[in-house]
Amino acid sequence: MTTSEPVRHAPTPRVWFVDIVRVVASLQMVNGHTIDAVLLPSLKQGPFFDNYNWWRGLVSVGFLMVAGMAFHISTLARFERHRTNPATIRARFRRALVVIAAGYFLGFPWGALTPDPAQAKLAWSYFFSVGILHSIGAALIVLEAITLASRSARQVFVAAGVLAVLCFVLAPMADATLARGQSHLLLNWISHQGGSPFPLLPWTGNVFAGVVVGAIALPRGGHTPHRVIWSRLGLLAAGSWIVGQALQAVPWTMVTAATHPSARPAFVVANLAAVLFVALVLSVLVAPMTSLPRVLRVIAAETLAIYVFHLYVLFGGDVRLARRIGATLELPQALAFAAFMIALTTVFALTWHALKAWRDGRGPVGYLPAK
Repeated sequence: MTTSEPVRHAPTPRVWFVDIVRVVASLQMVNGHTIDAVLLPSLKQGPFFDNYNWWRGLVSVGFLMVAGMAFHISTLARFERHRTNPATIRARFRRALVVIAAGYFLGFPWGALTPDPAQAKLAWSYFFSVGILHSIGAALIVLEAITLASRSARQVFVAAGVLAVLCFVLAPMADATLARGQSHLLLNWISHQGGSPFPLLPWTGNVFAGVVVGAIALPRGGHTPHRVIWSRLGLLAAGSWIVGQALQAVPWTMVTAATHPSARPAFVVANLAAVLFVALVLSVLVAPMTSLPRVLRVIAAETLAIYVFHLYVLFGGDVRLARRIGATLELPQALAFAAFMIALTTVFALTWHALKAWRDGRGPVGYLPAK
């Protein structure tokens, strides 16, 4: 997931399949959270639902990997230009901090104001857990710092590869720093056991891996020929799958029975391979496209706003639509409610984008380039 940015014509051809991955991930994110919140528990079982849950789990990996790929396209592909632009550097750090702040906003401990001690403890525990926004923001800060300290884009590429491997390999060790159910202000940043759904290890590894994928599959950014993109994404997907199978077979990955499933290197690399395969398929499907419809371009640009808005509407403040409905709906009704949430979120994204365009003086109507 990225911070929202105005949609403009890039000076080089835009890599549309990266935006399409963002769009697909955003829509499935809203759909998945909504259905999970309102579907009858009796329907959340069986092989079909298990397979659906596995594919749904790829959404977070997709957001993280694409954040890394976007960093390559926007920064490493124009390395010297970026390093000599202080305003852009400040904006990058500011955006990363905004992403982290949004994560804390969503987890703000409103429940701590209640007289119920158990509810207050749960609220603080949720506030101190680390979510996907925390991991994306932290990874972007690290990448920007490495970029400023490096003399070439290649050095950043190597550093990102090393960090990706370390995040994946050391995740079981980091996960074991807390016992299950034990929470800690700092250790929650690296362990799932205190309730963090997306601690830095292994999840930021997907962002760093995305930088590597971008550098290999898109060495010339938007000018990279399709055949190069397809062949290299295919090799990366196949190679990641083989590594995942090998990790499943070897006994020295520090995995124990208590290791959280999302901290197991074999599981992490297998999910990355699946996302790479999806990216390959999408890159082939959108190859003939020279642009995206206006609505899709806005969704791709406003993933942060979409993430915050839909979670707040479903679970936050006095709205809490999911809490009001409860897990009471049959599948057709749950799908209808998910469609409503997608439509509502899309309208919000369009409105939010238009308001920002008006604020920036680009006009409330022509806030996107006409095609």
